[in-house]
Amino acid sequence: MSQIRKELGYPVITTPYSQIVGAQAVFNITTGERYKIVSDEVIKYALGYFGKAEGPLDQNVLDKILGSPKAKNFSNLKPADLTIDDLRKIETGISDEQLLLRIANPEGEFKAKPHALYGTK
Repeated sequence: MSQIRKELGYPVITTPYSQIVGAQAVFNITTGERYKIVSDEVIKYALGYFGKAEGPLDQNVLDKILGSPKAKNFSNLKPADLTIDDLRKIETGISDEQLLLRIANPEGEFKAKPHALYGTK
């Protein structure tokens, strides 16, 4: 995993990055070829969907990731442009902090209305 972290610009190893790096390590080992299989999340990470990487990505690895057939599906993908005002429409009458806790942990103590976030009922 340390080699993959280096190649991906040293993402911090907390959720979701630990899972992204760990899954890529499994793919690299099970296929016997580095980056032969690349998860959607690794592609999104390489494209900056989750924000700017902590460090520079290895250019050879980046070329391999973005050269994968699946990468074309994500080349025009942009993160949602949400403001706190958009989020306030989900549930009214609570503080911003409480709202963010409910969004971040919809199944836990701070139950949010999942359909409001994800369009499901």
